[in-house]
Amino acid sequence: MACALVNQVCCYGYRTLYLRTSGLLKQLRIAQGDDSFGRPLKQLARVDVLDLEDWTLAPLEEDAAS
Repeated sequence: MACALVNQVCCYGYRTLYLRTSGLLKQLRIAQGDDSFGRPLKQLARVDVLDLEDWTLAPLEEDAAS
């Protein structure tokens, strides 16, 4: 359902990004460790619609939740 919605808004010219939540959290954790945290945040700021897959399938680890 979410993929269909994102596909539709792409047709209207919105910038979208589809990510697995676990992958995004891993990317942010790595960026925080090597002081490049601003880079993924800038990437996220450029999109109009962010589609996070598997958001609630597993509980978040404490460091990921913060």
